[in-house]
Amino acid sequence: MVASRRASRRAFVWMTILGLLIGLTFIWLRHGAAPAVKPSDGALLPIGDAGTTRHAAPAATPASGHRAASTGSSDSKTARKCAQTVNDAVEFAKMEQSAANPVQAPEPKDKWLHTELDNLGRNTIGSGNPELLLTTLLLDPPETRSSSDPSVRPTLPDFGARAASSGSPLLAWHALRICADAKQPCPFADPEQSLLQADRQNADAWALVATLRYQRGDVAGALSAMQGAASAPTSIWYWTETIALVERALATGTAIPYPDRVEEAFGAAAAALPPESSPLKMCRVESATSRAWGEACLAFGTLEGEHNETEMAQGIAYAIREQALRALGDTESAAKVAAEHALFTAGRTAGGLELTTSKAELRYALIATDPARLHACLSDVQQSGENTGARAFLRQELPPLLERAGLLDRDGTQECFAQFFEPPAAVGTHAATAGR
Repeated sequence: MVASRRASRRAFVWMTILGLLIGLTFIWLRHGAAPAVKPSDGALLPIGDAGTTRHAAPAATPASGHRAASTGSSDSKTARKCAQTVNDAVEFAKMEQSAANPVQAPEPKDKWLHTELDNLGRNTIGSGNPELLLTTLLLDPPETRSSSDPSVRPTLPDFGARAASSGSPLLAWHALRICADAKQPCPFADPEQSLLQADRQNADAWALVATLRYQRGDVAGALSAMQGAASAPTSIWYWTETIALVERALATGTAIPYPDRVEEAFGAAAAALPPESSPLKMCRVESATSRAWGEACLAFGTLEGEHNETEMAQGIAYAIREQALRALGDTESAAKVAAEHALFTAGRTAGGLELTTSKAELRYALIATDPARLHACLSDVQQSGENTGARAFLRQELPPLLERAGLLDRDGTQECFAQFFEPPAAVGTHAATAGR
């Protein structure tokens, strides 16, 4: 089980490409099926005080998406050269990481990390700290979360009660998310309203409550919650707050070295993504026969697409909008959204799979070297959204890295940087002002 958990965590960190799975979401929806996968690109999301309103960079317009797509296909030779340069930069960054973090976990590594995490869980019991409770729950395999023995593991009811009383939007979000993702009735459904109260500015919290009510057969209550989602001022999944929380807890409560803390934190945050198939299915089924549902789902999808900090949520938002528009009979607008979604997906993977993977690995290699880089990257994304923020971080870090690695003057490097790391045209104010 230890090796299995570790392998699962590592799989999340090595981020199978978010843009490709956004494309799959589009394809699945067009064929009438809801996606049941949780993509993880290791993409970086905002960090800051829980509850901070996000102003993510808007999804790519058709013009900017077309530019990105055509750029990636028009010069595959440049993309291949670029991928090789980035891969060499990744290897150099890993060498720097080893030099900067000489402390390594003892061997066998998996067993030692498992022991450290178990010790953290035991130390958390009775601490009264809901952030530590959350960290332990996120790092536990899902099958252990049903434990009812508080002397063995922190329990879901304990966390739910503490989250409800804390008033923390971040903790309330995770409590609602765990409920919505459970395969059984929520173990702390009673404080649902108080959890929502703590995060009522967040459309996605309302959507989680709608999912919970829908699972209980309360269709009218679910519609009311979706209407609340449609009128909320922002949309956030708290991914970077979760990354920061887990890394911080591991730093204070364990002897796990920094690079391994980053890996565990990213894995935990990726595994804690919301059950994105639920609102898709709920909206598809109910919008087919109810205009009120169609309008609520359309407004929610529009809001999530404009404000959510993650490209994954923006891709899901396209799907929700398209199916709502079709249910409302506006096939012309639905076709436009479908076209925008396709361009958005193409722009996300400009340069092809190899380069997209290489850039994700480069970003991870850089942040695993230095905690300051981790927080700088998260800060960039907080200011301007996932894609633009990640570009801003790499534009800041890549040139000096290439210079240190002796790669700055390699043939094709300047074209690589200009074509695949500069912000695309016409992607909005945040993209134009990104950077430190």
